[in-house]
Amino acid sequence: MTDELAPTIDGKPLTEDDPNKGILLDANGDPVRQGTLMIEKESYERVIEGLRMVSDACAHLIKHEPHNAAQWRGYMTRFDQARRICVQHAGLDLTMKQQETAEMRGDPLPWRKCRERFLEGCTQAAGGCRQIATCHRGDIWWSQMAETLESISRKLQAMRQMAKRRAALSLILPDGVRLH
Repeated sequence: MTDELAPTIDGKPLTEDDPNKGILLDANGDPVRQGTLMIEKESYERVIEGLRMVSDACAHLIKHEPHNAAQWRGYMTRFDQARRICVQHAGLDLTMKQQETAEMRGDPLPWRKCRERFLEGCTQAAGGCRQIATCHRGDIWWSQMAETLESISRKLQAMRQMAKRRAALSLILPDGVRLH
């Protein structure tokens, strides 16, 4: 086995000081496209579906956390409003996507699955917003929305980390010691 770097498509080996190190090039020296391209409508749909996932997770969390039901209901309403604004801002005629999330009936998803769905919805919606802001519109509104969604996701993850930390400390600390 040699220490040489993999050659490019045109057969020339890459050198250590090559600025294109690790970038796959075609015969003309241009970077080869990787991944899939999304059209603008698909990016909007990614945002809208992500926000719908978050609202749906909130509806399930209302059943799991009745002491925080008002808070989750408020989040669900705000994400529904954000989804309607996105549909209208996109100029798409998606009346079905503008409907409010209905109250959850029947058995809710497991609590952990709800939280994962909430985070996944935030991630998808923020990713779609970034795509629109960067590739399609160059609009700062979409970039700010992505930043807001990522902030919400970070806060939820921080809450989870804090709960884990408290659980670990309660195993270490003797009885009668309280964390404030």
